[in-house]
Amino acid sequence: MMRTGRAPEAEAYRLRLVDQRELEERAAEERTTPRWRDRYEEHGLGQEELSGLVEILRTYHAVRRAYLVRKRVSILPHRPYYILLIKSTSPIGSLGYNLTELLASVLEFPSDAYIMHLTRKKYWLLWRCRRLPNALVMSKF
Repeated sequence: MMRTGRAPEAEAYRLRLVDQRELEERAAEERTTPRWRDRYEEHGLGQEELSGLVEILRTYHAVRRAYLVRKRVSILPHRPYYILLIKSTSPIGSLGYNLTELLASVLEFPSDAYIMHLTRKKYWLLWRCRRLPNALVMSKF
């Protein structure tokens, strides 16, 4: 548009792009590691999406339980932010690989997601997940 002499229109598009980038940056700041003050709700996934996710989780012997919730976000709320909490069958140090990174590379979510391995420091999140109906999506024992 600039080459064709339509500078005002080009500037309008540039400003829209800058605004969109700022909005995306604010949304990314809100979609971080789960914190105590965050609010969580049911995941809201359909049966097909959820069954595909659970099927993949079941193939990993180290995954004992999996809880899935959605973090309540105010910026871009139409784009959910999922939290997947994994409880393993053995201590983290004895796994020999980073389970969360492995799962992040194979699981597909319909939107942004954060996968977290349950540790003693994160038991507050387990308590919050258990309070929500349908948060437990997989249990081997």
